[in-house]
Amino acid sequence: IVPIRRCNIDCGYCNEYDDFSPPIPLDVMKERIAHLGRMGASLITISGGEPLLHPDLDEIIRSIKATGAIAGMITNGYLVNVERIER
Repeated sequence: IVPIRRCNIDCGYCNEYDDFSPPIPLDVMKERIAHLGRMGASLITISGGEPLLHPDLDEIIRSIKATGAIAGMITNGYLVNVERIER
């Protein structure tokens, strides 16, 4: 799932982002995650843009885990820090 199209870097090879779109609202993301859960998804991967830019990413991850699925994430890693990992 893609919760945000924005990214904090501009890789020349990438066409999966923009630098202006707002984050997908949390209620829309929860609806999409619930639908994937009802379909029996066992792994839901979060991509983007850069998913760590979404202000509600922690809640998105909690919603994925609540379905029983594994939450995966594709990130460029620039915004990863100890506090984020612990959350």
